[in-house]
Amino acid sequence: MTRKRESLRLGGEWWVHERPFRHFRARGVFPQREFAAMNRAYDELLSGSEEQEPGAPRFGRSNASYDPLTLPLDSDRAGSFAALFNAPWLHALAHLIGVPESPWVDAGLHFCPQGSRSGWIHTDYCIGWFDRDGGETRGLRWPDRTRCSYFTGVAKSGRVAAVAYARVASAILYLENPGWTESDGGETGLYSASEDSLGTEQVRVPPVGNTLLAFECGPHSYHRFLANPGRARRSIVLWLHSTPESATKRWNGRAPRRIPR
Repeated sequence: MTRKRESLRLGGEWWVHERPFRHFRARGVFPQREFAAMNRAYDELLSGSEEQEPGAPRFGRSNASYDPLTLPLDSDRAGSFAALFNAPWLHALAHLIGVPESPWVDAGLHFCPQGSRSGWIHTDYCIGWFDRDGGETRGLRWPDRTRCSYFTGVAKSGRVAAVAYARVASAILYLENPGWTESDGGETGLYSASEDSLGTEQVRVPPVGNTLLAFECGPHSYHRFLANPGRARRSIVLWLHSTPESATKRWNGRAPRRIPR
């Protein structure tokens, strides 16, 4: 069952879906001028254009068994995607999803080359670490991966006061993937269980340009990238955070997973 959901502060047309778990989808999220600017910024970073400073991070594989390429964002690079990464917009998204408003955010650019394999079924319900003394930019606080590991909190330089926060919401903005058809693949698969087996419900969310998928992170928000034999996929992924205590309480004592230091 699906019903339309209005959200004037977010823009576009929004719907809430209840299966296989509650999630939100939107189309026409950003005005065309702003959306085109984000696509240009993405392409410049993907191509490694001359505008990048020497030694700037590049897209790369985060896992040998995961084909898509990723580039984590920080407070500086996020400025090129200001329509998405501004506090009022993200607070409106948190309100729509039903999670606490918070300045703590993490995000990355994802590029899935044509022919990438499907990822593994997982949830994003985990701990991320932020430098307590890190600066605030445009009302948002970003992890500083040059100072401490986002997933473990291990300090990389200087005296770092690493603080743990739980991912409480995930969102994927699909950038321009022109000419996409269902046979191209590259959707986001949503699941009712952790294994893609008989009896597991699956929903496929297409990567159509200027559409967005969002959902609350929890023990049952199973999802994965689906293989794209026909066309590359471009997207921006973001996570909103709150305290581990509030997340654990929300899920009746189910604490977010931590990666050992």
